Amino acid sequence: ADLAASCPDRAPAIEALVQVGLQHPDPEIVERMVEALEEQAATVSLSQPSLLLDCISGFTGAMKHRSVRVRLVSVGALGDLVSFCAIGTSMQHRVVETLVGALDDPELLLKEFAVNTLGQVAATVAADTALLEVIVKGLAREYGEVMFGYTVAAASVKALGRIGAMEAIDDRIRGVIVNKLANDRLHRHPEVGVGVARGLEAIGCLDMIEPGLRKTIARELARKMRQRPEGERFAWAHALGQIGSIHAATNSLRSLVVEGL
Repeated sequence: ADLAASCPDRAPAIEALVQVGLQHPDPEIVERMVEALEEQAATVSLSQPSLLLDCISGFTGAMKHRSVRVRLVSVGALGDLVSFCAIGTSMQHRVVETLVGALDDPELLLKEFAVNTLGQVAATVAADTALLEVIVKGLAREYGEVMFGYTVAAASVKALGRIGAMEAIDDRIRGVIVNKLANDRLHRHPEVGVGVARGLEAIGCLDMIEPGLRKTIARELARKMRQRPEGERFAWAHALGQIGSIHAATNSLRSLVVEGL
């Protein structure tokens, strides 16, 4: 780590870090490798793609470690790489696909952390529609009834809502997010339902979305308000009222809102 930080030619030290770290049985050593590589990745320039690939291969290798802590640190390092470093589009795609792969981890804590990391990364890559689509599809897998704890589902719908409410994203992706949030396979825990209601509210209250999408959101809010458990209906009703009261609301949208309420 010290050699990688101080030598003009860092490549041999970075390669050795990855080799030693990924072969070592002690999780503390692997974690130290990830931290050292993270320091290096932050200073590797776009003109040194092979060094960046070495750092990424160290992170992705550590994600297969038996220690949950090592896997968590590796996911965080990959997220920071996209969020805070100028790494180029092809590298961003590689990292995002690896993070989406982390959603398959059996550990719920790591699943939830990967979801939050993808939500953070989405804010950085908002202008890249193809990459955003990969993130949205990954997150949308994680909120159904299926076998996951409600915390993962709640984190997923919050992340989708935040992405959908970003002004920079393409309207087609926003439509995909609305359809995913309106899914009837939604987890029954109230925290998940409230997260969806707030996400749809944030999207529906944006000034610049197309009126048709706003109407779709209002219809879904009214429909879900009748279906969902009693404890979360306030959130659905509140979201519906907020969308009906914005300046951009048309009369036909307000009629839908009033009828729903």
